[in-house]
Amino acid sequence: MPTARLMKSLRATLPSSINRSTAFRPSSQALQYLRAVNSPANPSILFVRHASHQAQGRANGPKNSPGRRLGAKKSGEQFVVPGNIIFRQRGTKWFPGENCDMGRDHTIFATETGFVKYYRDPAKHPKRQYIGVAFERTQTLPTPPNAARRRRLGMLAVPRKEPEAIATAPLQMQGSVPRPTPVVLHHQLPSLVKSSQSITRKESEDALSAFEEKAEPKRSRRGDIVVPKPVQTREGHGLTMTSNYMFRETNAEIGRAAEKAGVKVRPFVRGDRFLAWRKTTARRAKAAEKRKLGSRKAGKKKRYRMTPRVEMKNFMPVVASLLSCVSSVHAISDTLQNILANTDKSDLYTYPTDLTRGIVPKAFHSHNDYWRDVPFYSALSAGAVSVEADVWLINGTLYVGHEISALTPARTFASLYIDPILDTIKRQNPTTQFVSSSQTKNGVFDTNSAQTLYLWIDVKTDGPTTWPAVLSDLAPLKDAGYLTTTDGNDITSSAVTAIGTGNTPKSYFIPQDPASSASPRFTFFDAQLSTLNSSAGVNVTSLITPIASAQFSAQFGDVVTEGLNSTQLDLLRNQISYAKSRGIGARYWDQPNWPLGTRNAIWRTLLEEGVTLLNVDDLEGAADFWESKG
Repeated sequence: MPTARLMKSLRATLPSSINRSTAFRPSSQALQYLRAVNSPANPSILFVRHASHQAQGRANGPKNSPGRRLGAKKSGEQFVVPGNIIFRQRGTKWFPGENCDMGRDHTIFATETGFVKYYRDPAKHPKRQYIGVAFERTQTLPTPPNAARRRRLGMLAVPRKEPEAIATAPLQMQGSVPRPTPVVLHHQLPSLVKSSQSITRKESEDALSAFEEKAEPKRSRRGDIVVPKPVQTREGHGLTMTSNYMFRETNAEIGRAAEKAGVKVRPFVRGDRFLAWRKTTARRAKAAEKRKLGSRKAGKKKRYRMTPRVEMKNFMPVVASLLSCVSSVHAISDTLQNILANTDKSDLYTYPTDLTRGIVPKAFHSHNDYWRDVPFYSALSAGAVSVEADVWLINGTLYVGHEISALTPARTFASLYIDPILDTIKRQNPTTQFVSSSQTKNGVFDTNSAQTLYLWIDVKTDGPTTWPAVLSDLAPLKDAGYLTTTDGNDITSSAVTAIGTGNTPKSYFIPQDPASSASPRFTFFDAQLSTLNSSAGVNVTSLITPIASAQFSAQFGDVVTEGLNSTQLDLLRNQISYAKSRGIGARYWDQPNWPLGTRNAIWRTLLEEGVTLLNVDDLEGAADFWESKG
């Protein structure tokens, strides 16, 4: 029988006095009537126990919510055995101390039998709070480093020398919250301050007992000693133990993290739509840049469709425009079309130095150029006037790679750089009846033959041992007259300027005696831009260092805005202007490459302030930036 019909029948059979009452009362009349109703004479009416969810009792009991589950499960000086949970928490507001450990859910539990202690240990950490287990109720934690340890198997404690005592001020009362008894270590008791002497365990316990007897313990009405709750505090968090043995922050401390950290935000102005629009626009622009960057696949070149993709709705206008062009196409004669299509097959329309035809030189330094798909040629096609190669001397051969695990037998300094550069320069300096042998050598760029190519050689192995091998590999360029040289008084510029960096020996370029004349050289040295104005850069001249370098992040730190701030900009101008006053150019490396707006803003600032070379990792992005800046 459904419950509703059962209750309806039960109310119908009850007297009117009982039916009008809101609840059954334990009267004898009601009990007798219920027995009569449930007798075998009326088997159709049954009394259902717990007919409603409300009557079950457990539903109205206290909820075992996460807030009630967290907190202290054992109070201070409470007895525990191994495995007892002492404190449940989210995160690590408390850390396991002596004879305690922490579970995977940050629950702190006891590992030894003893008494719970809440304490701090400045020797381990200045701010952390610890929970430990002491073997005796009167013991204080942390245990002093030289204190007598608890011994087993009837062994006796060995006296140890104690360090000098450190005076500690007793803890003060703060408000109405009682503070715990001060943690008094054995070596902090005034009666035990004995310089360069040893104490026994009995003397330590007697002195500690005498110290504790001075303080009058607080007693309850029945005369029992009342142990105050272990109230622990930490800087910025006023944790107090509540009545249900849980440590919680006071309401006054909640929400003050930003105030104590000194964080300030702009005041909210109701209706300031311009501010919201500006933030939204900046956020959308940054998201578009990320999508654009993510759409590019690393290691693959851009591929362009030979025919445009035309939607159906725009198909008819395209057809009309193509039909309109038919007449103009037929206007060109077949002979002229044949000449235009086959000009590359005739000697009339080619010339010897057209390898780099149409490439405009740009003040780019191809950083880590050996990482590119085609070293040197990739930088040359982008117009970079400077390339860099990391060299390792192994068994008399110079190999190129960023680290030793990236080296291969085929990738040598000669095969990746010396031979391609030599071939390019020979193409730009053909041997014909129109060129004399004494004529100035052309550079690698056809549009600007006077532009030199800076070849930076980053020595990774031992400098004094590796540098002679570098000079040996540069010999073909030197013998052909393609290297920039100096006689100690002047510089003779040529197609390639070789600069040593990394572990390149400085003593090879800077003489020990400044008064002595420098010997002729065909290589130069990469000096530190930041040390030119110090004693380390006194002997550095433009004859030694045509371009000095500095690490951008080490000089200016993080760039938190889109560009440099006033302090960073002043430092940049001082370094560049001082280097220029000595005839030395400037180059910065390790610049931020993301976000793109910050990268481009830094590039623009460096070029405006007069750097000689712009350190570039993304050649394609740098070329787009160069064209956009006009």
